Amino acid sequence: MNQVAEGVSTAGAVIALAQKYNVKMLVLTAVARIMDNEQTPKKAVLELMSLPQVEEV
Repeated sequence: MNQVAEGVSTAGAVIALAQKYNVKMLVLTAVARIMDNEQTPKKAVLELMSLPQVEEV
């Protein structure tokens, strides 16, 4: 890759903090799973788009 991919090295730490403080970070979790080759981008988008709509605070 010839570009900067910010957040790659810190995604795991952010997810750990989110879990510690019981904060849902669905998009970041999906991105981390893609980076770890646990999920394809297409499947991640489909899963995120199929979640029920909720109001955020």
